[in-house]
Amino acid sequence: MNSRHLQSISQLNATIASGGFADLVAQGEALHKERISRISELIAARVPGVRLVLVSGPSAAGKTTTAIRLCRNLEANGIT
Repeated sequence: MNSRHLQSISQLNATIASGGFADLVAQGEALHKERISRISELIAARVPGVRLVLVSGPSAAGKTTTAIRLCRNLEANGIT
């Protein structure tokens, strides 16, 4: 089952119980990369006007991981 179609915890549990955990993680990673790519495109479209990008969120929400991936994506596109 595609993680975008999960509508309840019971569906999530059933997917995991049927061996779908690795697929869920892979789908989540792919979605995160897609979002980071879109964000970096938005930032690139505003260069040189953008001088600072802030990442906020609760503790352990993935801010550092997001910031690192965003930096790598921007650097790959020649933006430092």
